[in-house]
Amino acid sequence: MVFTYLYLLMEDRIKIAGNYYFGGLRNASFLLMAAALYIWATPLFMHQQNTLLKTFLVGFAAMLIGLLVRFTRYGYQFDFTKMKFREYLSVLGIETGSWVSLQGLSSIIISVKDRSVLKTPGIVAPANTSDEPVYVIAMYAGTMPRIIIPLEDKEEATKLSQVLAERLKLEIRKA
Repeated sequence: MVFTYLYLLMEDRIKIAGNYYFGGLRNASFLLMAAALYIWATPLFMHQQNTLLKTFLVGFAAMLIGLLVRFTRYGYQFDFTKMKFREYLSVLGIETGSWVSLQGLSSIIISVKDRSVLKTPGIVAPANTSDEPVYVIAMYAGTMPRIIIPLEDKEEATKLSQVLAERLKLEIRKA
């Protein structure tokens, strides 16, 4: 499975859609959505002491949590016209995240790491069953890395680093 997809949206924008925020837990979302359907269908088959509204609300909560777990992703965006970058969180297609300036960057370093760098932000690690390496693009301001982007695909990492180096007028170094 490819970790990211590089999209050249326009000449001056790059969007890198990352993996699922909750990693391997996203498959449990199907269980929650099935539970919601069962809860909604229960009044059709048996008499309950609860009101129909309570049953609907419990099913709605299970469905909403299932959808949120399934469709929450993270990624990265570059806007070269404004010279800004952001690491975003996409919840049901709505992207949030603060923009930071790309000014002051001095170099780009590409390195190869093990799969532990793919730990997802949402506490639950993805199912890393492969021994394939991960390619990390780090953009430095002086001696400190300011922006770090892990990618599974070597060609994609090379292409992105070349585009970034060209657009930001930086030197690419390999670690």
